[in-house]
Amino acid sequence: MFQLTRTFKYFVLLSMVTAVLGCTEENTGPDRYDVTGIVTFEGAPVAAGHVIFMADASKGNNGPSGTGIIKNGQYSTNGKGVIGGPYTVQVRGYDGEVDLEKERPLGKVLFPKYEFKVDFPSVDAQAGQPKDMNIDVPVDSEK
Repeated sequence: MFQLTRTFKYFVLLSMVTAVLGCTEENTGPDRYDVTGIVTFEGAPVAAGHVIFMADASKGNNGPSGTGIIKNGQYSTNGKGVIGGPYTVQVRGYDGEVDLEKERPLGKVLFPKYEFKVDFPSVDAQAGQPKDMNIDVPVDSEK
């Protein structure tokens, strides 16, 4: 029993140290700028979902990915944006009507994953200002 307790204490200590080191607000990656906008489908704002910005390595962009959460049609990457260059953008949209019994924390899917490519300006060209990018998901993306 002594060995288990001692091991457990070391595990807890290691977990706490990892959490403290991993949760610092220091930005050690490349400079980024935010991307913000409105997401619509069939002419209406998408109630819930997310927009994912993935650096396109096939075109030489090895930068970080970014994510924006869609709420009532609007999204922002909130400090976790893009560095510029070619990106693949994925959008997933939901109706926002939560149904935990059917395991739908964001509601019912409105359309399958919508994906497109975009080339963002460099961080220097953007001068730290957010980039506005509205996304109108085409109706042919419908399931």
